Parts: sequence; structure tokens; C-alpha cells
Amino acid sequence: MKPQTSIIRDKLLIVDDDSPTRLLARVILRDSGITTIEACNGIEALELIKRHYAEIFLILLDIILPACDGWTVLKECRKICPDIPVIAVSGTFTMELQEKSAQAGLTKYISKPFNINEMKEIICSYYKS
Repeated sequence: MKPQTSIIRDKLLIVDDDSPTRLLARVILRDSGITTIEACNGIEALELIKRHYAEIFLILLDIILPACDGWTVLKECRKICPDIPVIAVSGTFTMELQEKSAQAGLTKYISKPFNINEMKEIICSYYKS
């Protein structure tokens, strides 16, 4: 009988249409040993989630995205992998959006511009926990 191997969730999915934001997240996490995969729009994000859902430990999700917005990505993501934490990263969070985010199943939200050390601490708290 072949021994079962468990898949290690060690990838962070960064979904943001702003390439400097993706680069910044990748750079600040490099020293923590966190592997990132990236999507620049909602459709690409959903494709990566379907392909890598068993390896993803956390999703950083911009809400305003081209092709398919963050709310739609979140809704579809919850169908594929309801247990993966999703943190919204957006510069447009109002009290109404904060309430909507909790109802939609977001784990947390971070406002842009974000504090680099705080962002790293939050992400690392989910890594291999």
C-alpha cells in the first residue's frame, strides 16, 4: 500500500491589478520563505485557485479588478475552497463595504496604502498555522 502524502499549503495567492503592489507583497515576503503566485485580474485568479487550491494557504484579494471584480472572485472562491482565508486589500473600504465583506466571507481586510510590517505580520500569522 502506498503511503498517503499530505499536500502542504505553502502558497500565497496575490490578486491585484496593480503590478507594483504585487511586487511589494512578493518582496516583503521573500525573507519569510513564502512562495507567491499572482493574478492581475479576477478571471486569472479563479483559474489559479482552481489549479492550486490545495496548495494555497491564503489569498490577498483586491476588490476592484478588471474582467471580474473581487466580490465575484470571493463568491466563486468560496465554492471551490471554503476554508482558505481571504484577506481583501483595497483603498476604498467604507463602513458599508466592511459590513459587506464580513457577510461575503472575507477573513479580514487591509486598507491601502498598507503598513509593510503589519501586512507581513498578518500574512505570516496564517503561514503554516
